Amino acid sequence: MEEKRSKYYFSTFDLVLIAIIAGIGGVINGAFMYTFIQPFKPLFAFLGPISWVPLSGLYVLWPIIARLLIRKKGAATLCGLIQGFVEMFAGSRLGLQPILFAGMEGFFIDIGFELIKDKTKLFSSLLGAALANLVAAEIYFFLYKMTSPFELTVGGLIAILSGIIFAGFLGWLIARAIYNTGIIKVGNP
Repeated sequence: MEEKRSKYYFSTFDLVLIAIIAGIGGVINGAFMYTFIQPFKPLFAFLGPISWVPLSGLYVLWPIIARLLIRKKGAATLCGLIQGFVEMFAGSRLGLQPILFAGMEGFFIDIGFELIKDKTKLFSSLLGAALANLVAAEIYFFLYKMTSPFELTVGGLIAILSGIIFAGFLGWLIARAIYNTGIIKVGNP
């Protein structure tokens, strides 16, 4: 017998979980992340105007967690869009730009997961985070006229590493910890 298919792609549980993750991420990114990053910038002063890039992967963390927990196409994109709105209203210095950046980050996370077809969740997470952070950083560089070869190449490479470490790997560890608690089952309720 064939199982009855759900009328909707995301279950109510999925949507609530995405909203919770996006809300937490939006508030943290919008209200606290800039202030959190500032004390660490002197450690990367040798990078000049791109001294913020080594910690930029932290902005991509939340859609990665959503994608790992929901395990459906588009979960990271939806989380990113909601996160961008929350981030904007939580006091982001960038006005409407968080909606563009967070939504686009979520989209590239979903692309990274689809390129690997979820064969290994860790590798999909690392690839999605690297793509998302690279594209976000490069767009930011162009928007703010930071287009020297140093900024674009070195900044891009650092953005990839930051995405891998602070979003891909950290997000994967957080998702595993949540699964280990038993709150969320692998197949979602």
